[in-house]
Amino acid sequence: MGSKGVLVRRRSKNGANYYWKCYSYGDDLIPIFEFIDDLRNRSVKEIQSGNSEMTEEHIEKQDKVLNSLENKRKMVMDFIAKGEKLMTDPNCPKFLDGHVKKLREAWEDTNDKAQVRKKALTYNLNAWSTFEEQKVENHKQLDAADAE
Repeated sequence: MGSKGVLVRRRSKNGANYYWKCYSYGDDLIPIFEFIDDLRNRSVKEIQSGNSEMTEEHIEKQDKVLNSLENKRKMVMDFIAKGEKLMTDPNCPKFLDGHVKKLREAWEDTNDKAQVRKKALTYNLNAWSTFEEQKVENHKQLDAADAE
């Protein structure tokens, strides 16, 4: 067997190893997507806020979501970069591009939804404060009217 046969075997072995890395990358995405989906679901589920205390509790929970996202940011960005590096190979399987795009979109979407929820809760808390102030003022006016 000549050097051509060795070269073919080496390429074949390298190709198989490369495809194994790509498939392994896809398998490693499963827990990352589960994590992202869980945080996205916590940021979009319907919540009830009947008073300022409930709103404060929701804000605390949303802060935990945002902290979790921030704590995993580097890991997710590194994983996206790993996928992009794998995609530089001309023999890259088509599914890998889809995996990387889907991960980036899921990450960005979850971050956006988490920020929107936090902003809405903060607005709601301010509205409760305004409500309480106006309620006190209205009671004063009613008391003054009753006194007349």
